[in-house]
Amino acid sequence: MTKTTGKERSRRIDRFYYEALDPFVRFKRFAGLCGLILGLVYAAWSFSTSNAVQMSSGDLSHAHSAWNETGCEQCHLPNVPIRPDALFGSSVENVKLNNDKCNSKCHSVTGHFDARTLSVVLQHESCSECHREHLGKDFSLVELSDKNCVRCHRQISSSLLVNIDKSVGNAFDFSAAGGHPDFRSLSKDPGTIKFSHVQHMRPGQPGKPGDLTIKRLNDIPPQYRSQYANRVDADGLIQLTCADCHAQDSPVNGYEYSGSSSNEPRQSTPSNEHYLYRPIDFDTHCIACHDLGGMPHGLNRALSKEALQSTLAKTQLEVTKEALRASPGQDASDNLVEPVSKTKESIMRSLDEFQPRLEALLSDNGWCIKCHQLAPKGSKEIVLESNLPKRWFQGAVFPHGEHMMVDCKACHQQAFVQSDQGVDSQEEASIVMIAGIENCRECHISKPLDRAKVFANSQPSVAQANCVDCHRYHVDPSPNIINKNQASHVFSSENLELVRQYVMRGAAQ
Repeated sequence: MTKTTGKERSRRIDRFYYEALDPFVRFKRFAGLCGLILGLVYAAWSFSTSNAVQMSSGDLSHAHSAWNETGCEQCHLPNVPIRPDALFGSSVENVKLNNDKCNSKCHSVTGHFDARTLSVVLQHESCSECHREHLGKDFSLVELSDKNCVRCHRQISSSLLVNIDKSVGNAFDFSAAGGHPDFRSLSKDPGTIKFSHVQHMRPGQPGKPGDLTIKRLNDIPPQYRSQYANRVDADGLIQLTCADCHAQDSPVNGYEYSGSSSNEPRQSTPSNEHYLYRPIDFDTHCIACHDLGGMPHGLNRALSKEALQSTLAKTQLEVTKEALRASPGQDASDNLVEPVSKTKESIMRSLDEFQPRLEALLSDNGWCIKCHQLAPKGSKEIVLESNLPKRWFQGAVFPHGEHMMVDCKACHQQAFVQSDQGVDSQEEASIVMIAGIENCRECHISKPLDRAKVFANSQPSVAQANCVDCHRYHVDPSPNIINKNQASHVFSSENLELVRQYVMRGAAQ
């Protein structure tokens, strides 16, 4: 075998090999050129209306699902970023364009509490800042994460975000100590009614256990006995329950007797239809034990005087008629008109004698003062406005229907406190008998793991503590609800429906 030297082997290699194009290099260059061309074509196509759907990051929510396939222009404007975190997305001009797009056709949100928020902040807050779309059909646009609220409310008491009410406290975690301010709506009872829950929850409603003011079924007028026939205990005393006075605004199946007995049937699924308990009605809930002698309830001084005069005059006329009929030799059908007429004239001339009796009824020992505070002298009204709130939580939505599985005592324990002492109705009425935030924190816990320790094997959505569970930002009480937030003697179904629509709007969002 002939030995080959290195020089001979080097001659086998073409010294100009690097100038020749390798097939693999040619393929890469061709593929890169094709990719560039396709990319330019796709980029051009992406700006056309036919490719608008491909720019979407997911399906729209149920409210906007009709525009999943077509209709992107309903929300998106050409060359205007809709996301606030996009380039120029938070500029004042773009925010205004995007918000006007929402408000002009479908929505009527005129402002986000401008009086309580700096306008410079609102100018950079588009709808999509909080209401994120393209997250699926089942995603709620208003079930927002707490971070949307906490970003301002964590330090809101010391910031410039609150223009009017400087007493608004910081809030960042409902279930954490100091993470949410106390309920300001429960700081004081604005009502003027003197009423003792403790007394009325005692058997027989005595002012003090053992006294002689107890109520038995036979002690009330016959026409009201059927209403309380099933409220008689073993001693024959009337034992009232919560349901005797507090009626649901919307009945919940399985909870019709809620508040009346722990042995009554209850359902496992609560309802969000029942929000507010109906106001107390004197002629329904009070008249059986507090009869006014035929006088209507809720009249002013002038109407009360007319009612009393009419009642007394009618009584006197009936007595006179009976006396004339019973007179010897007097025919009940003859010669009766003239004596009766003269008797009526005599009574009407002496109507001034009824005024002292009327004042006696309205005095410190009269009927009204038992429950009401008298109006100032010279007032047309007899008593002060009852001033009872129809809705206690002014800044939140509280549906009673979702809490029907909880016993009344869990949140209104002070109404059931019993003692051997007498009651002070006025002092007790000044106490708000609604438990505060600590009572709510026993169930409503922010962190799912901590909540699972309290409610073993419960659904993760049970007793959450998210901001939107109680607060609805867009739902602002209208002036007629704010100014008429007290229950009056006559509470119409229209007024109740007005308040009900308010809280229903908040829960429906």
